This record gives sequence, structure tokens and C-alpha cells, in this order.
Amino acid sequence: MTAALLEATAKLVNQADALATIQSMCEGVVEATPHIRLAWAWFGHPDTREIHPLVAVGPAKAYADTLVIERHLLTSMESARPMRDRDADATAVARLSLYGPWRAASKQYGFEVAAAFPLHIPNPRKRGLLVFYADNADYFERVGEKPFAAFARLAEATLSQAELRAQLHRKATHDALTGLHNRGWLTEELEKTHANAERYGQRYSLMMFDLDGFKAINDRHGHLAGSLAIRRVAEALLGSCRATDTAARFGGDEFALVLPETGEAAAWHVARGVVGRLATDAEKPNLSISVGVAVYPGHGETVEALLNAADVALYETKERRKSRASGLAP
Repeated sequence: MTAALLEATAKLVNQADALATIQSMCEGVVEATPHIRLAWAWFGHPDTREIHPLVAVGPAKAYADTLVIERHLLTSMESARPMRDRDADATAVARLSLYGPWRAASKQYGFEVAAAFPLHIPNPRKRGLLVFYADNADYFERVGEKPFAAFARLAEATLSQAELRAQLHRKATHDALTGLHNRGWLTEELEKTHANAERYGQRYSLMMFDLDGFKAINDRHGHLAGSLAIRRVAEALLGSCRATDTAARFGGDEFALVLPETGEAAAWHVARGVVGRLATDAEKPNLSISVGVAVYPGHGETVEALLNAADVALYETKERRKSRASGLAP
């Protein structure tokens, strides 16, 4: 068991996939002793209605493949006790014969006892379980719980690493104020969209948005009001685009939207949707935005040319707005 733990620790250092690491960890436990008939792990939201093992290894894997632990049963299931007690850090051991379906499963798969370990993840919206099933009722008393608790701590480290990587990735690719993608991510997605459009002869649209009078909002109402205005534009963008589109905060009060396989007419339809969302909330101050649209390949055959064309179109829109406001335009 110690050798299996050391091997699992080494794999944790080299493995980027949390599920694959925990799968390998469970395999190591099962291979280390014939008495462990099943090892499974789950992690997810602590208020989930049902638990389905995400990883399962062992001769009794077929049992885990169909296992569903319903939330209302958690009060009577020792193997799920750690889900009820957030501060619990000890194993919960139960003779499976205390519960009818387990009694049948015990006879079919050859296990008599289960040990469940809570997995504490540095995210209040996630929680986990690591559960081992043995074929002797006193197995965990004879062997001791410490080796299995060590595997649980290793699983926690695996999930913590995955959580940290996800947080770092989000910080590197998203704008903190709006939650939209940032300029760096947009540039990468734009390159990918352009490459696909070139390869398959498709169109795509690039839209640039600018919040009108942003400086005045900050000057008159303060930076908090300016931040709220930025967020409202972001919400309007997200509410108007498809899952395949990429919305980003380009910088300051500028935003961008990449729409794959979309022509100019459809792009302007999206733009009108964004404008409409900003104008329909009677409880909030009116906001207006300027829009510039560029379509590949009509407005440019490179990413740089499209960015420039969209920026020029945005500038022209703003100039027309200023002219109309000053009475200089017809």
C-alpha cells in the first residue's frame, strides 16, 4: 500500500488531468491488495441531489457504474456521512448489511465494509468523497485507516491543483471587472476563427463596441458608476451572442465580438440586440454605444486588416454621432 501511495504521489507531480490522476490512484489501491473490491471517487457541488461516482476501479466496478446516492438517503448512509459534516476529517465505516440493497450487492460483489473519506477542495461550491469497499468486515480495523486517509489527502491535493490551474487560467484569459474574455484571449480566438474561415471559405464578422460618454459618466457620477456601466455593456453582449461567439473587453470602454460564419446583415442584427438590451431597463440610466463592423473577406483578408477596418468603422460611427449632437450633420 505504501508503494502504491508513493507511485500515486509521483504521478500527481506529472499529471495535469485531475480525473486521470485519481483514477490512477484508485487503480494503485486495488492492485496493492486483493481485499479492496472497489474504489470510487466523486466531487461536485455540495448541495447536489444525487451522487454518481466519477471514477471507479476494482472487481466490483459494475456496482459503482450503476450507483446513485440520493440526497435524502445521506442521513442513513454511513459512506456519505462526510457530505453532511463539513468539518469531518475521519473515515466513516459501515457494515453494508445494514442497508437492504447493499446486502444484495455485498453478496454479488463480495464486499462487506466501506470507508468513506471527505475531500476538502478550496472552493466552497465543490466537495468530494473517496470511498473504498473491502471484503472483510474488520479490514480497515486490521490494516488501519491511515494509508487510505493518505490517499484521500493525495486526492485533495490533486483536486486543489486542478482548481488552482483553473483559477490561474481564468485570471489569464478573463477580464476581472466584467468576466468577459480579455484582449489576449480574443486575439487567439480571432486567429483561430480566421484560419478556419480561410481554410473552409467561410465568412466571419468582427464587431467593435465603444461606450459613448464614458469619461462623462466617471466625471459626473464617479468610477463606481463607470464600472457598473462597463458591466452592463458586458451583460448586453453576453445576452446577445451565441455560444460559438467570443465576447471580450478589448480595453477601457471598448469591447469586441467575433461571430464565426456570420455576414454583415446578421452582425448588425446582433448589434441592434445589444443596443436594445441597454435601452430596455427602465430602472437604470440609459447607455448608448457605438458599433463598428468588419466582415471577412470583404473588409480585409488578414486579422490585422479586419481589426483596422472594424476600428475605422467604429471611429466613423462615433464621429457621425458627434456631428448629429452638435447639429453639424443633416
